[in-house]
Amino acid sequence: MVPPVPPGLRPASAIGNYHVLWEAEWERVAPADPALLKHIGGDLYAVLAVWDLTELERAVLAGRFAE
Repeated sequence: MVPPVPPGLRPASAIGNYHVLWEAEWERVAPADPALLKHIGGDLYAVLAVWDLTELERAVLAGRFAE
């Protein structure tokens, strides 16, 4: 389950060509600070956008992380 990318940050081309990354949290909590990445080649990715999730988005995702 991935939250939607905010409309102002969505790329013009197919969203399937991009990746969403979160900072690793070593607890079972919902992610809070996703980043939109574009694969450039090999191990190299460009960070296109970073945003904060709303409390509602985090609550929905928290259901997926609950034990």
